Amino acid sequence: MNLKNRRAPFLALVLATLALTGCGGGGGDKPSSTKPEPGTSSSDVPTHQFEKAWSADENYHWHACTIAGHSDTKDKAAHTWDAGVVTTPADYGKDGEKTFSCTVCGKTKVEKLPALQAQTNSIYLNKDVVTTKEYDRQAFAFTRDQFTFEGDGAFSVEYKTKGAEDATYIEEAPTVPGTYTVKASVEATKAYLAASLTFDCTIRPKSISGPINLKLPYNGGLEYELSDATLKTMGLFEDDDVLVTLLFEDKAVGSTLDLWEEEITVRLEGKDVGKYSFNPSSFAAEIVNNILRLPKNLNFKRNASVENWDGVYRFTSADGVSEGQEVWANNHVTNVYAPGKYSFPVSELTIDETGYELDPQDATRIVNLEVVDDEKPYAVAQEIITISGRGVVALCTIPAGTIHKGDTLIHSGTGKAVTVKAIEMGRTQIDSANRGTKQPGLLLEGITKAEVLRGDLFYEDGTKTTYQRFEAEFTLGTDVGVNALGSGTFIEIGLYDYREEKDGAFSTSKAASYKAKIVDIKNEGNSFLLKGQTGTIVVETDLKTALWNGMSARIRYSNKTIGECTINKLHSHTESFANYGLCQSCHYDKTISMEEDQSNPGTFEASIAYAETRYDYYFVVTLPIPEAGSAHENEDYMFSFVASEFAFLGAYNHETGAVVTPSADYYKGDGSTIVFHLRALKNTSNAYVSITDNFA
Repeated sequence: MNLKNRRAPFLALVLATLALTGCGGGGGDKPSSTKPEPGTSSSDVPTHQFEKAWSADENYHWHACTIAGHSDTKDKAAHTWDAGVVTTPADYGKDGEKTFSCTVCGKTKVEKLPALQAQTNSIYLNKDVVTTKEYDRQAFAFTRDQFTFEGDGAFSVEYKTKGAEDATYIEEAPTVPGTYTVKASVEATKAYLAASLTFDCTIRPKSISGPINLKLPYNGGLEYELSDATLKTMGLFEDDDVLVTLLFEDKAVGSTLDLWEEEITVRLEGKDVGKYSFNPSSFAAEIVNNILRLPKNLNFKRNASVENWDGVYRFTSADGVSEGQEVWANNHVTNVYAPGKYSFPVSELTIDETGYELDPQDATRIVNLEVVDDEKPYAVAQEIITISGRGVVALCTIPAGTIHKGDTLIHSGTGKAVTVKAIEMGRTQIDSANRGTKQPGLLLEGITKAEVLRGDLFYEDGTKTTYQRFEAEFTLGTDVGVNALGSGTFIEIGLYDYREEKDGAFSTSKAASYKAKIVDIKNEGNSFLLKGQTGTIVVETDLKTALWNGMSARIRYSNKTIGECTINKLHSHTESFANYGLCQSCHYDKTISMEEDQSNPGTFEASIAYAETRYDYYFVVTLPIPEAGSAHENEDYMFSFVASEFAFLGAYNHETGAVVTPSADYYKGDGSTIVFHLRALKNTSNAYVSITDNFA
């Protein structure tokens, strides 16, 4: 047998024994053969002594030998870990710890628990939350309790107009109509991420509707602005700036707007108009009269000079009429236009102005009215007669004041002072007369019948001034049969209002009619007026008459009234006009040219189709200078007229105004222009004047 091969099993056995005894350089649990130290015997080598406590590392535990120099262990084994205990819980953004213990040796180990991650969050609008409403002046705000989301992150809501840039988001909730984008946001927490929700909300304009049977007091127009009180009943908020105007097609009292019959036209204005929409459903409006109530005290005074002769009480803005508007309670039943005292029930009163009526509750109350005589008197002659043995009687109307027996008055036609010797009405003598006296007859002293014409005035000295020219604003009527009116038109003017009674009815009339001529028309550069146009007319009367600013005049043409005017400017001619027909101020020339008879050289003549009593006529002629050495060199001219038709008032130089005195009734032919002033003594057709040389 090979010795080497026989040793191998033996060595293996020895090594196995050593391992089991723990001795030696090995790390087993068995004792190993230890070589005794010098001087000792094998019986002195100690045996292994193992600790009762466990030794451990990360993976194993064991009992260690306590003998110095021994590295032998016993009961070595891998740790047996328990389920572990969380000693530091994991949190959001922070790791935790879990501690495990060996159930054998008690060794512990710590493992990291990963930090918790924030969860995704979402915001939801609760189902019962509305996102549209009608304008109510309140903010359309959304609050935390109207949303659902996770966690307790800080919550906010912002608003912007829909379609606007995101930079325009604000925290203030909208209040006015429109569509808005709402952004609800919740900030991130440890547990939840941030989240937001956008949605639209709408504020609708507030629908307003008018009340049924709305009564609108008449204002004279087609547009009616609804009052604040009415707007409030319609649903408008008090401080909002909204103007609602109804537009009618007819401005008359009784006109209506009715949804069921026609389209209602409404205009909405104001800075807050976009907050409302008009809904005319079940809407109706009617124009009605303004109701005016008389004051508690019905004792009134009115001056006779008031233009409204039927007026009893004038309402003011304090009574409910528009500022500056003249509205009267009038009596057309009892004659109250003359000075005096009157008593009558309110039921006799009416309001003539459109859009007003008296309160029916006043009907049975009694009015006491005193008309105070505050006017300077004047009378207008209507008819002139002579009573044998007594004198001249002028049947008159008295537009103003009171004329008494014995008064001294000025005659407008001649300027003479006349005395009222007596006053009669019918066949009864009375002491005084006023506008309430029906055509009194004034017995006059100091004037002849021929000097008084219809339309002449008798007035207190110094109270009237006579004129022959005035200016007035005039509108040519559209339905008077005249299409145009031009300068140079001959007209008649009616003057002096008076009260006329016919069959128990009273009306205002013009007491005098004067012939006149429109000498100029001012109408934006035109010297004419077309029907419906308004311009200034300059009127020249044939006779001097008393005129005053503010006086009304009725214009008649071809026996038709074509309109009325109000005098606004008066002109006094210079003395030259009275003498020879040429005003040096306005340059109006009233002269009539005398033309030479071609069949009878040296004779100049003129004719008037109709000469009227007391009218002045001015005939102008230039007398030629006879040729030197001719048979007519020393000739003079004689002016002739019918003495029974005209009175000769003088001859004047047309250029200088100097009086021209004839020599033995002859006028020198020296090339000068002479004006002959005549006054008609009676009405004459085809009146004729001439001047001829004395050549025989």
